[in-house]
Order: sequence, then structure tokens, then C-alpha cells
Amino acid sequence: MKFRAKSVDLGFIRTFAQLLSALSRCSRNFVLRITPDKLIFVLSDKEAANAASSVSAWGEIPKDPYFSEYAMEGVSAEDNEIYLEISPEKIAGCLSTLRSSHSVAGLKIKLTKKFVPCLTFETEFQSINSTPTCVHDVPVVLVLRRMWSHYQDPDVPPFDISIGMPELKMVRLALDRMKNLGPRLTITANRRGRLSLSVDAYNVKCTVKFNDLRVYDINDGDVQESEEDTTQDPDLQFSVEVDMKTMIQMISSDLHKPTNFICSLCETRRLHLYFLYGDISLQYSIPSVGDHS
Repeated sequence: MKFRAKSVDLGFIRTFAQLLSALSRCSRNFVLRITPDKLIFVLSDKEAANAASSVSAWGEIPKDPYFSEYAMEGVSAEDNEIYLEISPEKIAGCLSTLRSSHSVAGLKIKLTKKFVPCLTFETEFQSINSTPTCVHDVPVVLVLRRMWSHYQDPDVPPFDISIGMPELKMVRLALDRMKNLGPRLTITANRRGRLSLSVDAYNVKCTVKFNDLRVYDINDGDVQESEEDTTQDPDLQFSVEVDMKTMIQMISSDLHKPTNFICSLCETRRLHLYFLYGDISLQYSIPSVGDHS
């Protein structure tokens, strides 16, 4: 098995570090799937033993256009992938300087063999007389082929509605003002593009409403703006109640301005958050409070 990649795209390198920081908020361990055309981070099966009643998270980074070099050899020609169990917190920690540094010239990622298998990150910095390099070795655990089926994209039930969210900072501000009113947040949406965030607890009810939002159809990961559906009542509302702290945690990463931010509801069951940063995606599936189905 071999893997080597290099990027000189400073914007991507910062986003990469921020993505790993966001994932580290969900779990101490993820599985990194290295495929011929993309990198996929999936919540470790050990961490997702109660996946139906816990948060699922996964992120995808395509090879193009972010890596100027990308070469890999999987387990075999038939199974041309590599599965590594890894701590996103450790990677994010060693790449923390990339989020704000303006002297980074490039980032190399290699699968290496030290005393144990490692992902080695080599950060190159700009300098007048030389190219200093900072090297971090992050230990990984190779996942056996018979366990690969546990680390595919999480199963997500069909959505009742998918709606484009307001600007992320507006959602963060609204939840920050509501978080002390109650432990649960209710998200409600309809096909007219109306969305409400509400807290109802201790004889106090607070609701923040947004109008004229885009409604989407999402099928097998393909996102398209929804066409008018004359068979469904546009005023029919769908709601999901989730844990307030979990929701705030999922939207509080350093990734500030997504290209697209979509919220999908499975009535009374799950809330799905889809963030797109260029061609990089980050997704969370949050269970409804008390849901174990």
C-alpha cells in the first residue's frame, strides 16, 4: 500500500485543517478512506456503536482540483483503497498553524512506516534563502478488509424536505441568543421556503423565522434546486427536535463561509446538515431527541 499527495493551494490547506478541526469535535477517531479520486473521513465504527441514536459525521475531499500530486496503491487491484483509523484531533493539532499562517508554501501527506504505520505531514514554509519544512508523524491503524463494510457512507433515511439555510453567522447568532432558554431546539420548514428555529421551555417560547429560502431535492448526494411540486401542500410543515448543545457544536467550527449550507429534515427522526466548501463537503446527521430508530 502506498499513498502520497501534495497541495500548494493555500486556501485549500487552511480549509483542510479547519475541516479536521470540525470533525474532531464529533469524535476522537475517524476512518480515513483513501481512494483513487478522493479522501473520505467517516466516523469510526467504534465511536458509532449506537449510530442510530448518535451523531454521524463524514467529509469528502476530491483529488481534483486541490492536489497537484496524488498517487496511491490500495490493498489490491480489485480493492484499490486504503482504510486508516486515525485521530482528526491529532492531525488538526499538528496543522493548527496552517489556519492563520501566510508563509505556508505547500503540504505533503504520505503513508509511512516508522515504528508503527503513520500518516506523515510535511509542511513547507516560504523563506528568502531556504524552504524550511515541519514534519509531523501521526500514528494510524490499518483497517482490515473484512471490516471495510462498516465504514461506508452512513445510511440516511429519505428526507421530507431540504432547505437552503440563511448565512451561517446569522444562524450562529440566533442560536447563541436562544441557547440559555432551553435544552432542545425545534427546526421547522415547509416548501414555501419558510424556516423557523424555536425553543419552548419553562413557560418561555422563542422563535426565529426566515423566509424566501431555497428548497432543494437531494437524491444520492446529488443536490438540485427543487421544482414546484403541485402534488404536495406547500404549507405542510416538517419538524425535528434536536439537542441544542449538539446543534451549536455542529455549526461552531472555524469553517465560516460555506458555498452552500443545506438543512434536511426527516420528520421527527433526524436532522441532516450539509456544508459545501467549493468541492469539499462536510455532513452531519443528528438524531431527534429521544429517537432510537
